[in-house]
Amino acid sequence: MDAGTILSHLGALIVGALGTSAAFYLRGALARREQVTKAVNSSERLERREQSSVSMNETQASEDQPRSLIYVDILGFAATTNQYKVRVRNFRDEESGFSGASTTEMQGQINRFNTVLDQCVLEESNYGGIQAMLFSDCAFLVFDNSVRAVHVARNLMRRFIKWGVPVRMGIGKGTFYDIEYLTKTDVGNATVSKSRFIGTAVINAHAAEQCGGKGMRIFLDASVEEDLQHIQRRLPLLLPLKSVKWELDYLHEPRPMAEQAKVEGDDRELFEKVARMKNPAWPENVQLHYTETLDAMNRMRVANSRKPVDLNTVRYGGHADGIWP
Repeated sequence: MDAGTILSHLGALIVGALGTSAAFYLRGALARREQVTKAVNSSERLERREQSSVSMNETQASEDQPRSLIYVDILGFAATTNQYKVRVRNFRDEESGFSGASTTEMQGQINRFNTVLDQCVLEESNYGGIQAMLFSDCAFLVFDNSVRAVHVARNLMRRFIKWGVPVRMGIGKGTFYDIEYLTKTDVGNATVSKSRFIGTAVINAHAAEQCGGKGMRIFLDASVEEDLQHIQRRLPLLLPLKSVKWELDYLHEPRPMAEQAKVEGDDRELFEKVARMKNPAWPENVQLHYTETLDAMNRMRVANSRKPVDLNTVRYGGHADGIWP
């Protein structure tokens, strides 16, 4: 029985017991009490709606928080694929009768690319987590802030170079929304793999990598500029490239004077690895990627108060089918 029904019955009892005059007064009081009760109930319903609205707004605000993305892409992988065409190469020595098989650089390079990324994901899972989406010869890595993205990008670039995988990266900031991740294999002939995500951070990171800069570089999109005060060891480009004005210095961090010999050795290793990947027989437009990489690395050396490396002293070994690093 609701409050209104109870009050009506109570009013009828009062009329019989007290008479018309007293009952009229009490009826008025009870009516006012009923109005107050309705007002309180209405207020409570409004408060619940407002709390629900706040909860929805908080969810939306959390979803819309900016993320920082790294987009990384292997340089020249299409040319490598066209050169080798198959993953495994069979061979036979007619004189000795010995035969065998080995993976080509096409398979080797993609294996090393994924090995470096797998190591990164494993390590970053201990430091706030990471989200990674890998597709063929490229990948997106998602972070909560630009500082972590920058730190990871530097480590990744050094590892890719040491493992003989030429890559370029772009870092962008903005919205990021997960839609669907799914691999489904039906009994029939249909296999569907979905990795659907959208947002301005995706666009900005990809645009930075595709800005037109050559070589193994890490470009910062304009969307990251609001965080520049927190990003150390960055270099201005000689000329802006679309939305990009800055690139990251990814050489090894400065150390105390007593450890300068180690820093020099670590830097030299990176220069040697880049030179080893450069094949003098390649077309000039392909070699430009490696020339631009070495020039950029020397600018990083100067920014760190280190002498540029004499590029005539490094050994250009050509594209290697051997073991890296």
